[in-house]
Amino acid sequence: MNFIEGYMNGDAWEDLCVQCYRIRYQHVHYTAIPATQKGDAGIEGYTFDGVVHQCYCPEREYSDKDLYEHFRDKMTTDLEKLVAPKHVSSYAARLRGMGVPPIREWHFNIPEYRDNRILTHAETKRQEVLAAKAAAPQNYEHIHENFVIVIKQAT
Repeated sequence: MNFIEGYMNGDAWEDLCVQCYRIRYQHVHYTAIPATQKGDAGIEGYTFDGVVHQCYCPEREYSDKDLYEHFRDKMTTDLEKLVAPKHVSSYAARLRGMGVPPIREWHFNIPEYRDNRILTHAETKRQEVLAAKAAAPQNYEHIHENFVIVIKQAT
């Protein structure tokens, strides 16, 4: 992250990520979702081919263990929005209403990670999402059958 000078707060990190996605995914019509009018639905933006992304920047310097726990908790909270049984139909309808296609890739944009347990956690969450879809496919049309979670880091 040598191109970033000084401390970057969560808003600045999100702005940077959105700009990068806008450039990288312009060929598949990247669309940013402003966090207004009931929030951003747990994603910062999406592409027409099923890539969505969520940004998270730690508020301060953490130990490796604490950083992992913050990442884990953020990932769990945001992915829960995809599969929470009591909210899934309204969430899926909201995504469809914004034009979000079935989610094929869920990107977690973080500055860095220093503990590989976040990779294991991402795979566990991916399996949970796919299991929910398999159990009730009619409720999870917003999830692609080949759903994956990708950890994207700047460093």
